[in-house]
Amino acid sequence: MTNFVKVTQTNLEELKASQEAEIRHNEASRKVMETQIGRIDKKLADQAKGGFSGNIKDNPKNGRERERGYTYERKKV
Repeated sequence: MTNFVKVTQTNLEELKASQEAEIRHNEASRKVMETQIGRIDKKLADQAKGGFSGNIKDNPKNGRERERGYTYERKKV
């Protein structure tokens, strides 16, 4: 009978350790998601103000194409 109690106690301790590890994993995942949602929220707020916070550069080819006389038509779809 004492062997049964020891095995049961060991199993319960292992189960508890496993559950605690799962809780830590879930907590870490939640923190990562909170960070990502915060970044998305900031991007959306920046967009609402008139643009994204990324660095936008003019395409240097645009000037050269005009110099060479190339023209392109834009079609509305």
